[in-house]
Amino acid sequence: RFLLYGAILFLCGSTAARAHIEEGNMPDSVAEMEYRILLEFKPNNLEVRNRLGMVLFRTNRFEEAAQEFRYVLEREPANLDAAGALALVFLAQERTREAVDLLRQVVAGKPADILSYYHLGRGLEHLGREEEAAETYRAGLALKAPDFHGRPPETTRRLLQNALEKIKAGSLQKEDENS
Repeated sequence: RFLLYGAILFLCGSTAARAHIEEGNMPDSVAEMEYRILLEFKPNNLEVRNRLGMVLFRTNRFEEAAQEFRYVLEREPANLDAAGALALVFLAQERTREAVDLLRQVVAGKPADILSYYHLGRGLEHLGREEEAAETYRAGLALKAPDFHGRPPETTRRLLQNALEKIKAGSLQKEDENS
């Protein structure tokens, strides 16, 4: 009887923990703790590692986040979620060339991922390649796919449109200065 109750509690507990992860609506401090506990039991759970990496990224712990994303990529080199997230870390660390290289892979592998076009365009802008960034933003705007990141597509489209308008405004300002 004791074993039966223990098994029921274990099953209920593991279901509740899994539900938290799937919902993704925990404060970062709670999520980090939960993800670390789960990784103690299943250290090769790449989905949880990606989620932990994003928590670390959002809390500005870039080296720790990069470590989690690299762990995933070492075991699953084609994991575009980890590649895109590592690119965000690189952008935050001003390692823009590395970020752009990864984001090109993400856009090539997930061409319907509108937000990746935005991040790639931002990286290209930081490298001073405004025309290529504008082309990237336009390519993202041309997509009809929904946003993969839980945002309404209009939100991501607005990001792309604003970035494109900023480039256009900068080009006009340069023309005025040269006149």
